[in-house]
Amino acid sequence: MSDTLETIDRQRLAQVSGGFGPQLTSAMRLARQMGLRVVTGGTNHVKGSYHFRGRAADVYGSRAALTRLYHRLSGSHPTELFYNHAGTMKNGRALGHPVKNHWNHLHVAY
Repeated sequence: MSDTLETIDRQRLAQVSGGFGPQLTSAMRLARQMGLRVVTGGTNHVKGSYHFRGRAADVYGSRAALTRLYHRLSGSHPTELFYNHAGTMKNGRALGHPVKNHWNHLHVAY
């Protein structure tokens, strides 16, 4: 066994699903196919965020594209789906109000 680690390029690394569940992996794949940027990590989230459990991603792009993605994902039973320009859902139900800091990206969790 070798002590050297093999590296992969950034494009391939961005497609690695790691420990994400199949629904989140599928949502991230769809977002990338739509030309959107997917971010899974970061520390700027509320305490208890699904991001810290590997169950959420944030998606960035144009308002029109994020709105299309929101509507495509809304029927997939997400645990959370927040994009204030299109709607907000938690546990399959519309919240009926904006969620703080979700105007410039779509948050999806399963």
